[in-house]
Amino acid sequence: MSNDDFALLIAKARDLDVTHKVHPWIIDSGCSSHLTFDRSAFVSYNELKDKTIVVGTKQETKFAGTGDIYIKVFVDGKPFKVRLMNVLHVPGTDYQILSVSKIIDKGLNAKFDGSRCHIMSNSRVVAKSTLRNSLYYLNLYINGSEIACTASIKLWHERLAHVNMNGI
Repeated sequence: MSNDDFALLIAKARDLDVTHKVHPWIIDSGCSSHLTFDRSAFVSYNELKDKTIVVGTKQETKFAGTGDIYIKVFVDGKPFKVRLMNVLHVPGTDYQILSVSKIIDKGLNAKFDGSRCHIMSNSRVVAKSTLRNSLYYLNLYINGSEIACTASIKLWHERLAHVNMNGI
């Protein structure tokens, strides 16, 4: 593997809502590989030494390994387990990226229509995402419910009839 194999063109989400324990996946058409900071998410893992990737800011960032991850997505009221293969483990980041080019390499399609992106297998939707602040966030399935990973504490405070924010 050469460093050129992992050139990334990504935009870091400055306003990423990480106040909750669910870390969103962002669908990125300029990223050449799936990546995550979360080592515990891997079900298989190959440790790699002294490997770097180039991010959208043209800076090199080290990655520690590669492997497979399972994520649960929510489509039309139902959860689905999806396997992501050859995901890069990049501990120095605070985001998780799904590469559109890797999705297409697997024979799937990414259909962008306004505020949504649908990942399709033939004509069947296998994952959906929601547009927020110019980024498409994957709709995840966590503990029996859909989470679009976009709601802030302030938004939940308003949705819950202005309940005390410490109780949210």
